[in-house]
Amino acid sequence: MILQCACCGGQAPGKQWWNQDKSWGICARCYRSVLVHEVKLYGEADGKLEAERAYGLPGIHHSLQAAE
Repeated sequence: MILQCACCGGQAPGKQWWNQDKSWGICARCYRSVLVHEVKLYGEADGKLEAERAYGLPGIHHSLQAAE
């Protein structure tokens, strides 16, 4: 499924995450930025959990390659 990135507006291939409005997700580039930010705030383990709580699991809910 191709969702729209809630951060940059680009394509965000992945499965819909319950915490996002319908048809919205996050692209891999924006997720990496969110992850870096959360890790700086909360540390490695808690930052990763916070990013996953907000956007779902990498490779399932986001950070997938678009079908060509």
